[in-house]
Amino acid sequence: MAFADGPATPATVRRHNARIVLGKVRAHGTRSRADLARDTGLVKAAVSAIVADLIEAGLLAETAPAADGGRGRPVTLLRLDGGPAVALGVEINVDFVNAVAVTLSGEVVLRERIAARAPSPEEARATLTALVDRLDRPLLGVCLAVPGLVDPDTATVRHAPNLRWRDVRVADWLPGGVGCDNDANLAVVAEHRRGSPVDSAYLTGTIGIGAGLLLNGRVYRGGFGYAGEIGHMPIAGSHARCGCGRTGCWEAVVGLEALRQRTALAAGDRYDDKVAAIAQRAEAGEPRVLDALREHGVWLGRGAAVLINLVNPRALILGGFFADLAPWFLDTFRAELDAHVLAADLAPCELRLSTLGVSAASLGAADLVLNRIFADPLVRRQN
Repeated sequence: MAFADGPATPATVRRHNARIVLGKVRAHGTRSRADLARDTGLVKAAVSAIVADLIEAGLLAETAPAADGGRGRPVTLLRLDGGPAVALGVEINVDFVNAVAVTLSGEVVLRERIAARAPSPEEARATLTALVDRLDRPLLGVCLAVPGLVDPDTATVRHAPNLRWRDVRVADWLPGGVGCDNDANLAVVAEHRRGSPVDSAYLTGTIGIGAGLLLNGRVYRGGFGYAGEIGHMPIAGSHARCGCGRTGCWEAVVGLEALRQRTALAAGDRYDDKVAAIAQRAEAGEPRVLDALREHGVWLGRGAAVLINLVNPRALILGGFFADLAPWFLDTFRAELDAHVLAADLAPCELRLSTLGVSAASLGAADLVLNRIFADPLVRRQN
């Protein structure tokens, strides 16, 4: 939440202080009113008033009184509440729809992946509606993750070439409204929430390839909001045709479809089945697959070196199938980084393999819903 130009009103100050108080409880798990007064520097009366607002908004709850520091005085602690309500994050991708539901306290209560085949907007909307019906919980909010050019302010997918979507507005797909953002942007949000540095780059590893860029703790979107489409960077030596219709895109040589073709894997399998089949054949030592993965590391390393030279992140996070298949291409991948990253010795970039799998973007989507609540919690009460 940011104050508007001009002097702050009592209402905006109260909202600002509510954000700080709720954030302290989120960080510590439980807190007494006296703890919060010490943590924030606010007077106890102000803390008590804000806590009452947050309890009324359904965001805080009191626990049973407990002894304080062995002195025997009962102290009522506060914890995040939210009741059964959840934030729902849903990724719509070419081979799958992935859903994650998270409570206000961060507990994941649903993980579901549904096989898909480049779902149309109508099919995606029907899938989302069915997910919400099965979940049968109150919603704190819903956010979609989509691979492509997304305008998050209007919740509109401007262009998603692999899904063949153009100018699809998702805001009114559910009665309570739906948010939307690029899948790589949301994935880097999820990684940062779980410990990645404030300056990180995340590479999606699915059919398409995108980069989520986190600079100084904020998603970098560029001048018009569409930064990170690194999969469509032309890469020297490639003449492969991309799903966007162009030739020579990096995505066309490092995406999952390109690897499937190099390994002569049968077409038509689901995302999980494709990745598992390649890994199984690599573990068995099949020469063609091992050669294909080593070649994959070369192409991936060349493009990643461009990204590191341009952005200079503290960490590069490989997501999706990149993380799953990394054991068989990391040597050639690192060799390309060593050969082409200019500041490798002065500013070494940490290489991380995501542990979030294909849930990264949907987790980030749920995180985004929660972040908006924590950023301005009393808006929930006003609504």
